Amino acid sequence: MEILNCKDLSFTYNGSTERVLKDINFSVQKGELILIQGGSGCGKTTLLKALKPELSPLGKYCGEIFLEGKRLGKSTKTPQTGFLMQNTDSQTVCSSVYEELCFGGENLGFDSAKINRRIGETVSYFGIGHLLHREISTLSGGEKQLVALCSVMVTDPGILILDEPVSRLDPVAAEELAAVILRINRELGTTVIVAEHFAEGFFYGCDRVMLMDNGSIADFAPPKKCAAENPGFKYLFPCSVRILPENAQVLDIPLTVREGRKFLSENYSPAEIPQDAEKLSDESVLECRDLWFRYSRSSPDILAGADLTLHRGEIFTAVGANGAGKSTLLKCLGGLLSPYSGKTKVMGKPLKSYKSGELYRECISVLPQDPYDMFIRQTVRDDYRYALSAMGRDLSYADEIGERLGISRLMDRHPYDLSGGEAQLCAIGKALLSQPKILLLDEPVKGLDLRWISEVGKLLLELKAAGISVLCVSHDLEFAAEYSDRCGLFFDGRIISAAPPGEFFSDSSIYTTPASRIARRFFRGAVTAGQISAEIARQEADR
Repeated sequence: MEILNCKDLSFTYNGSTERVLKDINFSVQKGELILIQGGSGCGKTTLLKALKPELSPLGKYCGEIFLEGKRLGKSTKTPQTGFLMQNTDSQTVCSSVYEELCFGGENLGFDSAKINRRIGETVSYFGIGHLLHREISTLSGGEKQLVALCSVMVTDPGILILDEPVSRLDPVAAEELAAVILRINRELGTTVIVAEHFAEGFFYGCDRVMLMDNGSIADFAPPKKCAAENPGFKYLFPCSVRILPENAQVLDIPLTVREGRKFLSENYSPAEIPQDAEKLSDESVLECRDLWFRYSRSSPDILAGADLTLHRGEIFTAVGANGAGKSTLLKCLGGLLSPYSGKTKVMGKPLKSYKSGELYRECISVLPQDPYDMFIRQTVRDDYRYALSAMGRDLSYADEIGERLGISRLMDRHPYDLSGGEAQLCAIGKALLSQPKILLLDEPVKGLDLRWISEVGKLLLELKAAGISVLCVSHDLEFAAEYSDRCGLFFDGRIISAAPPGEFFSDSSIYTTPASRIARRFFRGAVTAGQISAEIARQEADR
């Protein structure tokens, strides 16, 4: 039974002549789980918002959308459609979890008895009773995401639309939330439409995959068929698909870690993958010793004896759970927060000795977790030029950075009109304007597809070759394994187990890459899809 139908849908933002959506045609059956995939900025978020008129962006629409047989107009209310935004902080309206769960039902006119019954059911089903009377500001990223999802589910939507629900979560929390979303579809019968780069969590469990490219639908098919017939979109698929040899005729394409391990064991021989760890420079550019920090006297310590040394020309990535303190450490090292104990040196000088913005002039640049916090002007270009003018630099450098990052087409857009991935790229560009010696990056590839992650990685390698040091906080373990010189797990207020990525991820069973899980004890030492593919190619060539 059809629940949703789009016919010839096109959309152009106000002030633009370029169509963001182009002749979109598709239908969704009741109870399906649809995964929408595509490169950053391909139109996924715009399409999702078009399906809920209350959230539709301003612009010119063409075409029609039918929900349960009724045509949607600009002013149509769709209480039967639940929507989880990319940034749940912008969706939260109340201070406590209980109030947030009440809000949706109150807005729809439910009586108090019905609201409380729905809350009781939802809280029990999702197991968040321990959070019910907490303040939302005290929750971790994963907890906030789960509460936001529960607040939508309290209204018992017929369709649940989710825009990159796990992009801000650590790997463990991402897998847990993906499993919850699959449960909602399978056990409650809710129709789910989810746009997400995290293919590992959704690809194998969805009914159909919609591939989007430059505002159009490139394919709309079941996952195995989609993976088999779209090699040009391989960068969007799970690691188990990306390790397959080019032009391979695989009858049963592996979609999970388990299936990937089976594919390797049935077709190839065990191997030892050599580890090529580069020797680090002896020169230290950023160093902290025994840092302690808490947000108030009565709160627990977030940093508890944190130690770190960042070498010249090194890329160091810290991974760990949401709320562990990774971002807090970055802010302390960047001079944005003051630890109550411990010492930090930047370029051999105590951090406290830098005065009047000296630290941020060609020394340190900080990329915050929310890229939109970087912008204060009407367009990206104006923002770049405003920053360059304040630093007394040549304004033409704005265009140079735009070309270098491949974001020239975004330079005249309003920052708040950008998708999450596009905003991330533009924020990275702004962080580079001061030509820093040290880059502190908080989730630099959040919201980006694998192609753009590769471009950011190549940029970091170029900066590294120029002697620039990079300290990253990231939930993307594949990015960390591919481009870092060292990785470390942030746990219990400090970084532990810092080591080269091959050693770090090979020795980890939970905080490790999908490639490492597939290759474990077979291609020993392989922690990236590229390493597995290279070994497969070597064995194929020897046959």
